[in-house]
Amino acid sequence: MSALNKVLGIRYPFIQAPMAGGLLDASFVAEVSNFGFLGSIPTGYLSLSQIKTFIKDVQARTSRPFALNIFVDYMTYGKTKLLKPKNILEYERLFKDEVEECFVVGEIPLMDEILECVLELKVPIVSTTFGLLSKDHVDALKRSKVKILSTINSVYELELVLSTQSPDAIVFQSALAGGHKGGFTSLPYSENLEVLKVLKDLECNIPCILAGAIATKEDANLALEQGFDGVQVGSSFLCTKESKASLEYKNAIINGDKTGFTTAITGKKARAIQNKLSTMSIDDNLGFPFMHYATATLRKLAKEQGNPDYQALWCGEGISKIDKEQDLVKYMESLI
Repeated sequence: MSALNKVLGIRYPFIQAPMAGGLLDASFVAEVSNFGFLGSIPTGYLSLSQIKTFIKDVQARTSRPFALNIFVDYMTYGKTKLLKPKNILEYERLFKDEVEECFVVGEIPLMDEILECVLELKVPIVSTTFGLLSKDHVDALKRSKVKILSTINSVYELELVLSTQSPDAIVFQSALAGGHKGGFTSLPYSENLEVLKVLKDLECNIPCILAGAIATKEDANLALEQGFDGVQVGSSFLCTKESKASLEYKNAIINGDKTGFTTAITGKKARAIQNKLSTMSIDDNLGFPFMHYATATLRKLAKEQGNPDYQALWCGEGISKIDKEQDLVKYMESLI
């Protein structure tokens, strides 16, 4: 049994990336955990009641370990009402004549509320993105024996994570990964071998997981041969029959459309399939999380009308190896 498998209590050193936005449901996460991988619940943009329901639904379907991913943000937003950027309004008018000029920031739970939920419902593993947990929250998780997975993009984030988060494992998300840049700084991405070297120099025995362009058994084996203890898989899971990704989304993955970084969709740097939405120029980009809510109606209209140009098609560079939609279990079987 590998160090990662032992730490997380999983059968295979594979983690399902926590992809937010309604792409995965409780049955999907539970199926991944039941197979022996680590299923992950994405909490981004969910209300506290939705998070609790998601956790309970997963627990009803599996007794295996799973992770709850948290967007770490200690800001409070309330129900803020703001004007949409003019570019967004112009695109919305392509779908309907009358549009709402303002948007409201959704109900974003406080960090204290999320941590209380974790402890109350006995969530076994927490993974973090976008920020660092406070000392009080780290201590509370450790007292309850909750495992912590911390995400980094740069070796320069590593020492701070090790000294403040008491992580049980590190997730290194490379520049090839789809979705949001998950670390907590604006520092550039490091290279795979650079991260492994620094971990060795620090004499760090904490397992390290590679995320980015992992789509096949060969990709996973290469990562393990390099020295990583496990891998995190994202885009390929979206192209399974059980995912809630739209037909247009799955077709874009199968076609191997070009990906690139964008801040236009949510205000935070993320890799997505390039379309009119991801490549649009925003004169008054409101930043994260405001742009997520500012573009929400546009993305919803595009999905309802089967238009891929204005959907958020988060994907990594591994999609060049995906050529068909697969059954979830069969896909997982192909990785081991």
